[in-house]
Amino acid sequence: MPSRGELLQAQRWERRRLLAAFRTGSVQEDWRPGRGVVASLVVAGMALGGSCLAGMLEPRLPQGWGDGRIIVVRESAERFVSREDALVPVPNLASARLLTSADAPVLTLDRALLHGVAREPAAGIAGAPDRVATPESLVRDAWLACAPSQDASPGDVAGATSAAAGAWNHPRLWVGAGAWGGEDSWPAREDGREVAALVTSGEYLALIVGSRRHELTGDRVDGVLRAVGLSRADAREVSPAWLALLEPGDPIAPFEVAGAGRPTAGVLGDLGVAAGDVVVVEGEPHLALAGGDLVALTPFADAVYTAGPGGLLGRWDAEPAQIAQVPDGDPADLWPARWPQGLPDPVAEGEVPCVLLQTASGGVRLMAAPAGEVTGADAVTLVPGTGALVRVEFAAETGSGGGGETGSGVGAETGEMLAYLDETGTAFPFASGSGTDPGEAIRRLLGEDVEPVTVPPAWADLLPVGVALSIQAAESR
Repeated sequence: MPSRGELLQAQRWERRRLLAAFRTGSVQEDWRPGRGVVASLVVAGMALGGSCLAGMLEPRLPQGWGDGRIIVVRESAERFVSREDALVPVPNLASARLLTSADAPVLTLDRALLHGVAREPAAGIAGAPDRVATPESLVRDAWLACAPSQDASPGDVAGATSAAAGAWNHPRLWVGAGAWGGEDSWPAREDGREVAALVTSGEYLALIVGSRRHELTGDRVDGVLRAVGLSRADAREVSPAWLALLEPGDPIAPFEVAGAGRPTAGVLGDLGVAAGDVVVVEGEPHLALAGGDLVALTPFADAVYTAGPGGLLGRWDAEPAQIAQVPDGDPADLWPARWPQGLPDPVAEGEVPCVLLQTASGGVRLMAAPAGEVTGADAVTLVPGTGALVRVEFAAETGSGGGGETGSGVGAETGEMLAYLDETGTAFPFASGSGTDPGEAIRRLLGEDVEPVTVPPAWADLLPVGVALSIQAAESR
């Protein structure tokens, strides 16, 4: 028989098994209260850590967002400028820059993050550019303006945006060598002669050589053209706006020698040479003057002279020894010094006459460009992503020459103007005057130490004009 102590021990063991079954579900496992406490603490810690991690991963506005930032809504591309923890709606990037600075951080945020943020009335300049070039992308090299090709038609300018592009023959403008590929890719003239173009605009007929346009005048125009290897059929119709890009040169017409046909003095008279005769020495023509002097004729002056009454006079061949004692005469009283020197090399079929502007020096010259490389429907072309800061200095009058009117571009007033030319070819002038600071507006839009490129007014006239830019206009609401 078990003893009393053994019975008490068995009773306690059965009671522990029963309690263990209630608490752990197993009569074999010894229940320890500490285990439940530890498990509860672990579960509580995991829950707390998860909530903290969720809070850290939850999207929130970045630090410093509330002042001087440009904010773009990811879903809609809406633009705002942040001021004192509020959002100011703006219509474009240029307005945002004018309200902040060129180096203002741009934050692209989800719409949900901006829910509940205070909104101010909209500000900015409607129609200002929405893409602004970086300082490194501003164009500073050559500009090129081309007349239309010979097979151009009014429908070719359907994409032009300038008001002056209403005429089919309005010039096409390329800003920066990258826009047209650069002249190095064009074939060079084989004989080294200077390219020339015979152009017409209304009743105006001119020969263009180098940087100048020389009007053909008088009643011997056809004879002059034949003498220099051209004809009226070679003339290309151009606009006054394109002619205005060139410097006015001296008119071209035959000239005469005083006392033509009379005997000359000195050695020439002994040789029987009359005033106005041409003496050719080793292939070089010289013009005899009444005083016994000889004036060396350029090939161009020789051709123009012989197209007039001088062509009816004598032409002599002489040896250098025969005229060794003949003094040289002064051509200044005979033909203009700025006439072309050599015979023209006309723009050929398949080429287009263009004017190249070297922005560093301000000089221009005529170029012959392959038609296939400089044709297009846009009035102004830039490489996408580029732009230009342009300075235009206007004189009292900015007539186009050639008897026509200029385009309706930015060259309509006197003084100096600064403008931002965006990638679409539109010029946005910086407002100046009382209460405005164009310098500060330029710094905010483009950055510090950005130097403008100076272009003549006639080139600025080719640019379509956008709205004026100023900090004051951007602040208006």
